[in-house]
Amino acid sequence: MAVDLDRIGRASLRELGDIRIDDVLSFIDSGIENMPSYMDLYRRWEAQQWAVGDLDFSLDRQDWLESSELDRKATLWSHRLFFNGEERVTSTLAPFVWAAPTPEIEIFLSTQMVDEARHTVGLFLREGGTCVGVIDWLDRNPDDGSPWIGLVMVHGDHQRRGYGREAVLGLLELGRTQGWTRVRAAAIADDAATRGLYEAVGMHEIDRRGHAFAAGERSVAVLELEL
Repeated sequence: MAVDLDRIGRASLRELGDIRIDDVLSFIDSGIENMPSYMDLYRRWEAQQWAVGDLDFSLDRQDWLESSELDRKATLWSHRLFFNGEERVTSTLAPFVWAAPTPEIEIFLSTQMVDEARHTVGLFLREGGTCVGVIDWLDRNPDDGSPWIGLVMVHGDHQRRGYGREAVLGLLELGRTQGWTRVRAAAIADDAATRGLYEAVGMHEIDRRGHAFAAGERSVAVLELEL
């Protein structure tokens, strides 16, 4: 069966999920013989890019809550190395963008910097730049159209110092600049620490739902803040 190479080149990120990997490999092989222009690559990036805010970390958060202290330390350590690596790659790419010989190459290389930088949504101390945690959110939850905070994690060695609250307040300020009118979050109903964090920034419970986790059914509180 003939491969529709043009369809693969025009496919959106969602449409790529329905394309056979063998067809994608054929498309890559064809590119070696007929290389796309830098503007072709840029347009492909616009159609196929992904957004940090579209990722759902709710299951990761539950796994974190159920992890041992040793597993949490190992996870944060490995994430810190990853964040540092992505930040270094981003910094390394910058001179190539500045030195690009044509505007088309500069435009394409700037997309590669974005792809590296979007991996580095972490919490870093102002003094020394130590990574102490991560925060993740959805700009728009497809279920209700609202921004949702999906994950706030602070390393055990740095907890009870206000870093989680400062990170959430910073996200709320960012949301206001982007036109958010409200933000929501969820917490296990009997998770006093997480609920306390969200309530400390002004959020209040608006709903209570049952949710099936790997460890069984749990009651989940939905919190909201009007901005």
